[in-house]
Amino acid sequence: MLLEFGARNFFSFKEGFDFSLELNGNCPENISKGKKVANIMCLKGANASGKTNTLRAMAFIKYLCTESYNNDPKMDIPFEKFFDSTENTDLFCRFAIGDKIYLYEVSLSKNEILSEELSFDDTEKFIFKRQNDTLTYVADDFKELEQVRIRSKVSVINSARQGEFNSLNDIFTFFENVITNVTEYGLSNFHLDQSLICENYRNKQDRFAKVKELLFNADTGIVDVRIARSLSPKGDIQFYPVFYHEYNEKKYPVPIWYESSGTRKLFYDLALYYMALDNGGVLLLDEFDINLHPDILPMLINLFDSAEENPHNAQMIFSTHDTAIMDHLGKYRTYLVNKKNNESYGYRLDEIPGDILRNDRPVSTPYRNGKIGGVPKIV
Repeated sequence: MLLEFGARNFFSFKEGFDFSLELNGNCPENISKGKKVANIMCLKGANASGKTNTLRAMAFIKYLCTESYNNDPKMDIPFEKFFDSTENTDLFCRFAIGDKIYLYEVSLSKNEILSEELSFDDTEKFIFKRQNDTLTYVADDFKELEQVRIRSKVSVINSARQGEFNSLNDIFTFFENVITNVTEYGLSNFHLDQSLICENYRNKQDRFAKVKELLFNADTGIVDVRIARSLSPKGDIQFYPVFYHEYNEKKYPVPIWYESSGTRKLFYDLALYYMALDNGGVLLLDEFDINLHPDILPMLINLFDSAEENPHNAQMIFSTHDTAIMDHLGKYRTYLVNKKNNESYGYRLDEIPGDILRNDRPVSTPYRNGKIGGVPKIV
């Protein structure tokens, strides 16, 4: 499980931020359900406050650990510092695999990884330390890493995987199971292979049945969805959905491009939801509520809040402009992002001192009144 992550001198965050999913002892039992780590966390804030950049930090850590090897070595590392800053950028991530807690830390410039460390967070015992292109320390149980070819813009974790060194496979898999619609350029769904999503639905009928049930609940006209296939101009098999609507006891096929934007979004995004649920992964979604009716949102969130639907403790972190979600999740599972002088900063609502926020009162009221931040300044 993801416990915490953060960054400094990263896009709009100059001094940095710490985004924690760990729940403190004051969190009510009906929210924590006996767990010490939240399965759901909501990001709220005004437009351009830094919500996407918060998610982008964790998405970038995933990129470093699982995809950086594939990038052109002549290209800059794909991130931005805070405006004209000449300082290094620092990122970290704490996470648990089984009963082991790990801390991953990296410091970098646009041109190279300057330092990189992986340790057991609870014991502070290092697995490896890297300075520029040199491994300066490798723990006894991980000696095979000394044979890894280090590249200036590639994480040791990704290099080890590429070289088929197996000692970091669990670490690589954790980051691989971070699923997101956030890229270097922010929110994007263009990286989704729609034919592959349809093929997965076709091959996993139990999951597809649940997807269809959710679609039936969200769309008043759909009575069935089937996966069809055709040949591309190159002769490749392509899969695509066909939706069926009923009128006068007859079913009519409707191609997806004639469906509503909300239905199209749900059909493809639910593949990401169930990918995370199946693997016990982390789902990072920017503006997950786009094109969706507000009443549908709790239904989606509850997939991660339900022990039955989420037996592998998958987690969901999302940004939204829907204020009612704050009351659904409360102060322990809502993180606000603000901006001052073009510098972003964030905090979880239960970090606010005093009694402005109480467990028995809606969070949305003081939020709308501007008492806790995170709202636009409209004159």
